[in-house]
Amino acid sequence: MSQEVQDFAADNEFQRLIVDAQSDLFSFIALMAGNTADARDLLQETNLALLKKSAQYDRDRPFRAWARSIAYYEVLTFRQKHRRERLIFNDELFDRLSAKVMEEDTDEEILALRHESLKRCLAKLTHNQSTIIELRYKQDVSISKLAKRMACTEAAVSTLLYRIRRVLGECIRFEIAKETVL
Repeated sequence: MSQEVQDFAADNEFQRLIVDAQSDLFSFIALMAGNTADARDLLQETNLALLKKSAQYDRDRPFRAWARSIAYYEVLTFRQKHRRERLIFNDELFDRLSAKVMEEDTDEEILALRHESLKRCLAKLTHNQSTIIELRYKQDVSISKLAKRMACTEAAVSTLLYRIRRVLGECIRFEIAKETVL
């Protein structure tokens, strides 16, 4: 590890993020691995990978989502190594389970939490982003009309909307994670 990576990995905030994510990561890994013995080993591998990749972590993004993606690839690597050793989930089932685990529950409490999180996240958008979202989704202005208004292509507007939705999605996941930890 480079000195910069070692410095960031030694950072108390980063260590706290890893510790706080342990139960979530273990649950995710155990479901994907199929047994707790392998899950414990994979969790350790994931923790090592998180430390090695600490310099790549963008502190403005939700840590748990980033950590889960690292765990996902650790499980994939494990599955490749152990494919012939024993019966493991087929790839389609693995992908379906991992997608299901990544989804959040849709009960009323979670929906209310998402709604409140969306409000907070919308308030964090820039004025231009807010205006575009307002026009597109509240006033139902078409992408072609937005493109004309903004003097750009429809593809540029679509890309911009995609990026704003992605930012909002990450913000909502982060807000929900904050609420569920508290």
